[in-house]
Amino acid sequence: MSTAKTSRARPVAVASKDKRQPLAKKQTKDAAMVSVTFGHVSVSVTKPTKQTIQSGLTASKRVTKGLRESLSKPGVNISWASNIPSFRADPNNPQRVVRKLNGVSETGRFIKGEFRVDHTVT
Repeated sequence: MSTAKTSRARPVAVASKDKRQPLAKKQTKDAAMVSVTFGHVSVSVTKPTKQTIQSGLTASKRVTKGLRESLSKPGVNISWASNIPSFRADPNNPQRVVRKLNGVSETGRFIKGEFRVDHTVT
């Protein structure tokens, strides 16, 4: 495996000597590089700057806040474009499927991969 070091923050694979070596972090000879080893694989990457770490934390907080706001509202909103059907099981008959297409609900069955309408429910 390669032991080349680069100035970019992309991983570089390095062979591990010990097969049963636990996860270990070690500082490489180059102070700007950090190596993480797990089992047979070691990965060396450029150590992030304080500015990069702060930027990542800010982005993470923004995503977490948006997720928290989304999860605090009950229900799921799914919007469908026109001419795109949605299917669900018929609660009254497990042999049937309900298709909703352009605001019209129809019950039916799939026969050879094609939806066949039994009757329309408005």
